[in-house]
Amino acid sequence: MKLRRRTLTALAAVALLAAGCGVQPTGVIPAGPAPAVSGSRFDLLTLYFLLDGQLAPVQRSWPGTRTPEVALAQLFTGPSDEEQKSGYVSQLPTGVSPQVEITSADGTPTVTVPYPLRKLSTDGLSQIACTTIAALTAEGQFVRTGGITVAGPDLTATQVGCGTG
Repeated sequence: MKLRRRTLTALAAVALLAAGCGVQPTGVIPAGPAPAVSGSRFDLLTLYFLLDGQLAPVQRSWPGTRTPEVALAQLFTGPSDEEQKSGYVSQLPTGVSPQVEITSADGTPTVTVPYPLRKLSTDGLSQIACTTIAALTAEGQFVRTGGITVAGPDLTATQVGCGTG
């Protein structure tokens, strides 16, 4: 009988403790306005230059509209003085503002530049591809894993990816 009483007492104590462990329902607690995303990360263009022979992204502040065309126009201006002091170089022609056109007829972005592609190194083509892919991604556009197409007056390079050659 004592064992039964102890068991019942222990079970009653456990039930009492378990009943007191619950979270009591409450009403909605105001916590202020919803979080807002800071616009600072959208104020940057990602350009690809070479650093110690390897493709490397550079974040450049840009006060105007940020589009893939703007990013490529900035890429063709070459590294800034500060970027050059840090060791960044470009394999692209500079000094002329190219008319860059991006089309996507079959879902693959095509960048048309007014420079002969035969004169561009593989790294130069990769600079164009990486900068284009970064800019399109920043706009929320999907880029296929096969890369992009780069067209010049002399030839067209297909499946140009973001890597060194």
